[in-house]
Amino acid sequence: MKRKSSIWRKAAVIAASVAVMASAALPASAAALSEDFESFGSTDDLSMNWFPYGDFLTDITLSKTGGVNNSKAMKFSLTFSDTMKDKWGTARGAYPDDMSSKTATGFRFWAKSDVEGLTLKVLMVYNNMSWKYASTVKLSKTGKYYEVPFSSMKLDYGTVTVDNGTDPQYINEWQFEPQKGDLEITEATVTIDDISYIGDGPDVTPPSDDPTTAPSDTPDTEPPVTPPSDEPEPSDDPTTAPSDEPTVTEPQETDTTDPSDETTEPGATNDTSGTTAPTKAVLSGDVSDPPEGGLGAGAIIGIVIGVVVVLAGAGTALYYFVIRKKGNTPQDPPAES
Repeated sequence: MKRKSSIWRKAAVIAASVAVMASAALPASAAALSEDFESFGSTDDLSMNWFPYGDFLTDITLSKTGGVNNSKAMKFSLTFSDTMKDKWGTARGAYPDDMSSKTATGFRFWAKSDVEGLTLKVLMVYNNMSWKYASTVKLSKTGKYYEVPFSSMKLDYGTVTVDNGTDPQYINEWQFEPQKGDLEITEATVTIDDISYIGDGPDVTPPSDDPTTAPSDTPDTEPPVTPPSDEPEPSDDPTTAPSDEPTVTEPQETDTTDPSDETTEPGATNDTSGTTAPTKAVLSGDVSDPPEGGLGAGAIIGIVIGVVVVLAGAGTALYYFVIRKKGNTPQDPPAES
């Protein structure tokens, strides 16, 4: 009995060691989907994932230098007219990849407009257009990062069929809808870049407006004289309290012109009436199945560990009960001569 107990203890140690090595070899879960538009080569490429809906949004193009630090970005062209049938313009973003997240707490993006104060509605689409949550921000001519916590978004469409309607694991489409509001304008452009989730995606550190530097160990010296400036003094008032409302961070970027925007592709037209969407663009809400069902990472790891334990136990038993026992079998004595 003692020998059998020792065999099983050794088998358990071997199985545990193999399971630890197998789990270490499994890839870590990837961050949620994000978009910086650098992978798109042309407006045609962009149209496979982003397409207009409604009459106000007349065109979506790939801007070559209009984004963060003159990088690529997505540009909307809008025309506001009361004579149009569908009096809205929404840019719909749909990807074949999983657009959901299990840990995100909000939505982040960089944007600017050629119209100061233009309203931009940000919508998260859930469970194949079953419902939408939305929040709005005011755009500036200067490019800025905007952060929209999910807790600040309100139900905008549909019927919620889960306990937490803003749960990001059900997101399968992003939408941006510029709105004229009370502005006396007929046209506008909006540029979008660096789309990601807060808390589940690439770390984004917006450029700081604070010119101060970290303290050093060098002896104190007289500070250099700064020439007078016409710019207003920064406020020292720290009374602004954190809230769930969308926040804005202003980078040191003032260039609002976009001389290198890609022009309209040959044969293309700005008239969206009577035209069809790009071949791969999804014009209905049926973008992808909701992220339900299938085996999760935990289940896969459990199966791997179970298989390893069974194999290790079988191998150990084979060694001790067959191979080793056979080696210890007494041999017949040699015949007497």
